[in-house]
Amino acid sequence: MLMSSGQIDGFADFRGRDETGTGINDVIFFTIINGTSDLKEAVVRVQVLEWVDQLHRNEKCSELFHDILNIVTDCMLVVDPQSRYTADSVCQELKECFQKARISEHYMLKPTHSQTFGKMRRLRRTV
Repeated sequence: MLMSSGQIDGFADFRGRDETGTGINDVIFFTIINGTSDLKEAVVRVQVLEWVDQLHRNEKCSELFHDILNIVTDCMLVVDPQSRYTADSVCQELKECFQKARISEHYMLKPTHSQTFGKMRRLRRTV
């Protein structure tokens, strides 16, 4: 794996924040912010994007891990639920990664520095 169990546990603390209304520390991936009008906007937390960037830059990150991170950012970590991939679609994407890994040990294990990170699309949504 790319990070130790302590570092993974630390990710919850890193992305967590105390909600002003309740004082409860939440560890969700999105934040609802007040817009300029009565509208609110959902955004992916900067800490989440920084964490994904750190994983992409990890010296042990293989092409397989880059692809999985891109699936998370481009397919799952999408603010608009209508644009988010279904579980079946995510499963299909992961199956494709699995097939590549079965064919190529290089794809699965050899560290590579990807210059093409996920699109990180749809990171904001007005609610």
